Amino acid sequence: GEATAHSGARSASLWGALRTTVKEEGFLALTKGLAPALLRSATYSTLRLNAYDGFYNLIPLDNPIFNTFLHRLYAGASAGVFASFVANPVEVIKVRLQADRRGAGRYRGTVHALTSITRDEGLRGLWAGAAAHMQRSGLWAAVQLSTYSQSKTLLRSSGLSIFQKEGFWLHLGSSFVCGFLTVTAAHPLDVAKTRMMNQLKMQNAKGVYTSTWQCLSTTVKQEGFRGLYKGWLPNYIRSGTHAVIMFVVYEQTRSWLGLTYMS
Repeated sequence: GEATAHSGARSASLWGALRTTVKEEGFLALTKGLAPALLRSATYSTLRLNAYDGFYNLIPLDNPIFNTFLHRLYAGASAGVFASFVANPVEVIKVRLQADRRGAGRYRGTVHALTSITRDEGLRGLWAGAAAHMQRSGLWAAVQLSTYSQSKTLLRSSGLSIFQKEGFWLHLGSSFVCGFLTVTAAHPLDVAKTRMMNQLKMQNAKGVYTSTWQCLSTTVKQEGFRGLYKGWLPNYIRSGTHAVIMFVVYEQTRSWLGLTYMS
């Protein structure tokens, strides 16, 4: 998942990283952090999608920006920031478990990670990297949700018959477009968020990275601009696929429940 964003230094490619992980840690290492990842999806993704409608509806019908790209951008960013703050502890545990190598002895599982982080770093440890997470998620949701809705509008006006009405093909095409744009726009903040969450800090001690922008500038200084896009391909494979499945299932579920499609 997102924890792969800084793994490029050890492996030259996605497949190299997979081979190295299986060789050094065993096949089950590929499922590290699965439990908190599922919990994170159940909390963050649910909050984000539902909060989008809430923030969207805060803009009155007579406002000049209603139902424009700017309206969707605002609603997406607000939903992402809100959901990421609430779900930050789960994200910290997921990132730590995925980065914990066999033999390191830091964490034995989700509950142990939760208790260890709270004991060693205090409750503030569960919100490590929260600023980077909120910035990344605000940008991510703003781009993803707004471009998905905007893509639907553009595809409907394309003249292609399969996109002329709400349905599977329109949702599929729109989700492919938004998946690519979202990963590309938000990946540098993904790198910063992962690195800041993964640094182990004891109480009253300072970490290597002190802020999002300091992390980004350090990465560029030490690794060049390409360092900001380490792990882009596995991130796109994961997040692009996730976007397609999420939007298609979400839209169909809304239809089955008698709700309107996403605006």
